[in-house]
Amino acid sequence: MKSVKYASGAVEGLRMMHSATAEAKVAPVPPGHLRVKVRFAGLNPVDAKFCIGDKLPEWMKPLSRRLMNEKTVGFDFSGEVVEVGASKRLAEEYQFQQGDEVFGDMPPPMTSSHTGSLAEYVIVPEDQVVRRPDCLSMRDAGCIGLVGLTAVQALKHDYKLQAGQRLLLIGASGGVGHVAVQVAKCLGAEVTAVCSQKNADFVSGLGADRVVDYTQGSAALAKELRGIVAASGPFDLCFDTV
Repeated sequence: MKSVKYASGAVEGLRMMHSATAEAKVAPVPPGHLRVKVRFAGLNPVDAKFCIGDKLPEWMKPLSRRLMNEKTVGFDFSGEVVEVGASKRLAEEYQFQQGDEVFGDMPPPMTSSHTGSLAEYVIVPEDQVVRRPDCLSMRDAGCIGLVGLTAVQALKHDYKLQAGQRLLLIGASGGVGHVAVQVAKCLGAEVTAVCSQKNADFVSGLGADRVVDYTQGSAALAKELRGIVAASGPFDLCFDTV
């Protein structure tokens, strides 16, 4: 089985591994877990940050790299269930079957369940995955996990954005931002999106009510936002995804 692992001795901090007895392919599937053949896996900034110990004091960075050494890279994935452990779900309609197409995220790297998604097979807790809907391709499903959870957690659960409220979204064309536009519209909010002019049509197509170009400089951006506030009132929430 092929997988990509953090490797502190490698020039780029990563190494492609080949193993005929890789754990995720041959190990028994515990209760409440699934063995999934990975079709697509997504990369996020956090995956690169584990290579360098980003945002840690200098003295902690070597320790961080040692802790991640030989762990498989990645969180997001999509794939096909090839084996099901004894389900912990009582309702049959929520139980997974062999052949189900699913997507989800691997657990955090400091947990015993973490194996990383950049591998041919993963063993993942069943509460970390959902069935893939027909409207979402396998490719798109393989990279939606972390950014989707971030947007939903921030807007719906943490800040409880409500229908009719006005959201200022900075970085609206980025990974989290482009999902946040759609989540906010599903919640019934009015979205003022900040992005570059080249991405304005893309963000408008996602449902943004108004798009503001930041590339004209801070003064021009501030002036336009002040005009919006003067005309329509203050924003209820500012979500900065940059």
